[in-house]
Amino acid sequence: MTPQQTSERPPMKEVFGIQVPTAAYYLHQGHAWVALEETGLVRVGLDDFSQKILGTADSLKLPAVGRTYYQDKVCLALFKEGRKASFEAPVDGVIEAVNPKVRQQPNLVHDDPYGEGWLFLIKPTDLESNLENLSSGEANVTWIDEEAHRLLKFMETKGGVILPDGGAVVDNLYGHYPDIGWRPLIKEFFAKNLTTTVLEEGSIKDLWQDVYNTGNLQYCFNCSTCVSGCPASHGNPPLLVRNLARKVILGLEEELLMDDTPWACVSCSRCEEMCPMNVMPFELILSIRQWQCRNDETLIPPAIVEIYKRGYTQAVGVNLELRKSLGLAPLPTITNNQEQLGLFQEMLMKTQIVSDNDYMFKG
Repeated sequence: MTPQQTSERPPMKEVFGIQVPTAAYYLHQGHAWVALEETGLVRVGLDDFSQKILGTADSLKLPAVGRTYYQDKVCLALFKEGRKASFEAPVDGVIEAVNPKVRQQPNLVHDDPYGEGWLFLIKPTDLESNLENLSSGEANVTWIDEEAHRLLKFMETKGGVILPDGGAVVDNLYGHYPDIGWRPLIKEFFAKNLTTTVLEEGSIKDLWQDVYNTGNLQYCFNCSTCVSGCPASHGNPPLLVRNLARKVILGLEEELLMDDTPWACVSCSRCEEMCPMNVMPFELILSIRQWQCRNDETLIPPAIVEIYKRGYTQAVGVNLELRKSLGLAPLPTITNNQEQLGLFQEMLMKTQIVSDNDYMFKG
């Protein structure tokens, strides 16, 4: 179907410099908005609070048409300067259409969040029940006022920043005050259910029982043998398997969820061959990847983007320097063969994760 944009703008009130709709629009606790269409569909976007805090996005990960999403579950993401902010679905339903304009012009989400910057249309499956969990009308103003005060307290606690009470929130707040921390900010205001809903079924330590039925993980003593033989340990950021083992053992859920390094693994299994305690570090890496994907459906491993751009993720430069120091002739990589790299990229573009997010890989 061809998505149609509503031309009407809702009446607004300003709270701390943030535009808040007082009619027609419902607000979700994760700062997505909902507008009911005459067709029975629901239009969804992100509110002005989120855009004032995060600033203009570089790109977006929108939900796939035809997919079913549920209220409070992650359904989309905003990317800015290499960082990702996940957002939750405000209602249950099936995605009917997405706004093609925001893929080409992500700034629309920031510049006109309640108009041209809408994100997708969804066919609701439990709308009456879902709306009970959203705010509307003047309650939107009250809630955003509470959120603004929470933000002031958050900034003082996390970054030592004290803003005058009653003033306007500066646009691109995080850009001005990065010390408050991107990840804590996202979890506090936009993706509150990202880890808690999944972990209700058991702690992160319990998730490894099927893989580590012998309990070998507890014998890891961080000797770094796995790191010394790992080709990805020279990457940027480096893959340090011992650090991953420590996070699992200590149950550092948030740190582990946001750790991109497991995706730098090239599956050579050298770490397992070298581990003196048979900890099975490669199986650990696979388990972490699976857990991250179950927690965040918008996850796009950064390694895939690197593979698409240059054909590999290993730190090939280290090997090239070593060959040069030994007086050996350099070996060409796929990056030097544009024809082969083009064929490789064409193959990757046929995979679902790349084709669904082609705007991240092209250009």
